[in-house]
Amino acid sequence: MAKAKRIFGVDFGTTNCCISTIEKGQPVIVPCLPQSDIINKIKDKFGVDPEASGENLLTTELLPSCVHIYPRYNHPNSEVNYLVGHGAKMLLADRPFCTIHSIKRLLGKHSKSKEIIDYINADSTSFKYFLGYNIKEAGSSDTVPKDRAPYFKNGVYVYGIEPSFEYNPIEITRIIFKRIRDIIFQTFKETQPNIVVGIPGKAKNDFPFKQDLARAIRLSGCNLITFLEEPVATAIAFAQKTNSRNKIVGILDIGGGTTDFSVVYIDQKGKVHVAFTDGLLDLGGDDFDHNIIKYVVKQFQKRTKGIGVRKVASGKNIIFTDSDQ
Repeated sequence: MAKAKRIFGVDFGTTNCCISTIEKGQPVIVPCLPQSDIINKIKDKFGVDPEASGENLLTTELLPSCVHIYPRYNHPNSEVNYLVGHGAKMLLADRPFCTIHSIKRLLGKHSKSKEIIDYINADSTSFKYFLGYNIKEAGSSDTVPKDRAPYFKNGVYVYGIEPSFEYNPIEITRIIFKRIRDIIFQTFKETQPNIVVGIPGKAKNDFPFKQDLARAIRLSGCNLITFLEEPVATAIAFAQKTNSRNKIVGILDIGGGTTDFSVVYIDQKGKVHVAFTDGLLDLGGDDFDHNIIKYVVKQFQKRTKGIGVRKVASGKNIIFTDSDQ
């Protein structure tokens, strides 16, 4: 009898990712090992001390959904390379314009969608400026190289000037899942892992989002088995851990970019039935952070009689305009 192939569960979050599998009948978290060699190059290039950054660059259970794009060190031209996870998050404050985070919020969004138009036309107090990087409408698909054509279907770019880059959200997501595939290979030597990916309950009927995410996963070299709504995954875990049967359970899921509330019924056999799901695909921890920052800036300006605060790339200092001095 052929041995069943191992399946991995992946929580692709707006802020962090987590990978799990079953070992000896029990769920376990797959350790996320850092990209130590690239981190050392980043340290040498930009003078960023990983130990002083406060980030845990050792083995962790979470992989930040963050991609830093930087010039390739062994080429004198404009080619770029990537750092994914904690090392990328470490550089977010110092180099926000080429550190892409919260990319999940852009999946499935067309250039003509309200959210993207709001991003592109936003002022300096908007959520777009909280992201730090730039977003624009894509040009003609005829100009896209054939080897990158699968990434540019929905017509939205994130882009940078130094280093120069233009990437579709699908391509950034592929880079994250490529890193997930590499992490799985480090521990289990699986070259094309079978994965089940959690998605927000509200995204169950968001077909553009699911289509873009599925494309990114396939292009990363992972084998997507299915999507599983996060409220269902939570209810299954709750039912197994507590041996709950014949219960109605309410589940509130507040993520980095989404908020869901679901009501599920766990029947006598432990099977989960979703009775109700609703929520928002553009409200989460990112928005809470952004509004707290806006409030702090407003209070600062109020107490200093209107002194302006200018956003700077370092993210560590308050810089005043010349007229404010």
